[in-house]
Amino acid sequence: MSSSIANSEASKTYPKQGSALCKNDFVMIKNRPCKIVEISVTKDEKHGHSKVHITALDIFTKKKLENLLSINDDNFVTLLDLKTNETKDNLCLPNGELGIQIKSAFEESGDQGIIVTVVAACNEEAILSWKKNASK
Repeated sequence: MSSSIANSEASKTYPKQGSALCKNDFVMIKNRPCKIVEISVTKDEKHGHSKVHITALDIFTKKKLENLLSINDDNFVTLLDLKTNETKDNLCLPNGELGIQIKSAFEESGDQGIIVTVVAACNEEAILSWKKNASK
């Protein structure tokens, strides 16, 4: 086998119909290798088209970027998942300096919000970092 074929990125991936994917399969999402942790297939009754909703985690970083929408009085946050456009409100601000920085940055951001990095592993999720929201 020639080295150009062995190093070809195209030979490492192949297309697969979305409805044929299963939980624990590996897929490329936004040029990142991911493992499917949740998948649902729905059929649109009007036109008969299937829709596949995939939740997957990057196999190297386990990171998910989410937009911080609000912080309540108990330090629970409301996040907008930028991949699914769904909100979640079951995470608390981190303790210590990181939580203080996030709260301060969020208050200063106005209606732009900030981006937080959420890491998920072993059925736990935690906010590990933040950055300014440059997309708005």
